[in-house]
Amino acid sequence: MWANNQDLAAELNDARTLGAGWIRVDLAWVDIQPDNSSTYLWYRFDRIVRAARVRGLKVLPTIAYTPAWARPVGATSDKWSPANPSRFAAFAEAAVRRYAPRGIHKWEIWNEPNISGFWAPKPNVRAYVRLLRLTVAAMRRA
Repeated sequence: MWANNQDLAAELNDARTLGAGWIRVDLAWVDIQPDNSSTYLWYRFDRIVRAARVRGLKVLPTIAYTPAWARPVGATSDKWSPANPSRFAAFAEAAVRRYAPRGIHKWEIWNEPNISGFWAPKPNVRAYVRLLRLTVAAMRRA
């Protein structure tokens, strides 16, 4: 997401040289909707999708990471699950509406929710399943 154009091109060219057909990239909610508005900042991810497509690489977005405005009170990082999973699901739905026409049809929902470093304050199967159910339903609507 944050690489300059030259570094992004080099990384994607390396992936092709190594025979990769897919790249896995965080589509971080915290980066795309940093404030509580209806504005999504897709341009960084758009750039990755375009660059991957030019090289014949498929993209597997990992939708995760909660912006400060959507975290529970007392949350100290973007790795906390959202206070309102429906807001996360709405973000995922918007992502599918944007990227399905660009050829993205496979998605990963959250990164390693079974590890406290990625699902704070600690892994919670019920909370993840609730998030997953709402998100998958929203993505299917799209």
